[in-house]
Amino acid sequence: MSFVRKIRVGRRRTIVIPRDVAEKLGIREGSYLLLSIENDSIVLKPLPDAIMLSLEEIRSLR
Repeated sequence: MSFVRKIRVGRRRTIVIPRDVAEKLGIREGSYLLLSIENDSIVLKPLPDAIMLSLEEIRSLR
């Protein structure tokens, strides 16, 4: 899946993740993201929290 969105860097170099993108990826206030630089690009990947990991573990046992 490819998705491109133009966003602006604010004060203190902050960015706002668009609501539809955050909802699609399960990102909410307090979520952790992994930031990496690949070539000349910034890549943000959501890190699953403990609750999500526990739910996935429970589902895999069924």
